[in-house]
Amino acid sequence: MNVIFLDIDGVLNTAGSLRRSLENQSYSGFHLSFDHGAVENLNKVVESTKAHIVIISSWRFHHTVESMQQLFTENGIRANINGFTGSCFENVDRIQRHNREQEILNWLEEQHETPNFVVLDDEGSNYLRALQPRLVRCDPLDGFGNEERLRAAMALMKK
Repeated sequence: MNVIFLDIDGVLNTAGSLRRSLENQSYSGFHLSFDHGAVENLNKVVESTKAHIVIISSWRFHHTVESMQQLFTENGIRANINGFTGSCFENVDRIQRHNREQEILNWLEEQHETPNFVVLDDEGSNYLRALQPRLVRCDPLDGFGNEERLRAAMALMKK
């Protein structure tokens, strides 16, 4: 099984897509539109590798799997969300923050078989040890671009 550990902000939700969402809001409410190029690139990787999605973004604290799946569908993402990683905090300079690397490692330990996986995130400092080789880091302004798509697909096609 192939798994994509997916952050949202800086990967699908870029500065440009957020600006467009704000410009297009109406009295009926705010509708978030992900970056179209990033969505298409994610769809290509999912379709070519049959990857499943696990959300690592802080969005998991404000959404259920079902509401995230609906948001994905509304934005044209053709992928199933298999779940969220759990929470793991660490203290850094007296500030408590999420340890995404440990959250992913904990999720992997809970699986019967370790899947082939890649991590899509715009924040490289979250991955200092074990997962650095599996990280495809995205530019937060541009999101999940063509270069990142190729790197993610190649990583998932390696066994």
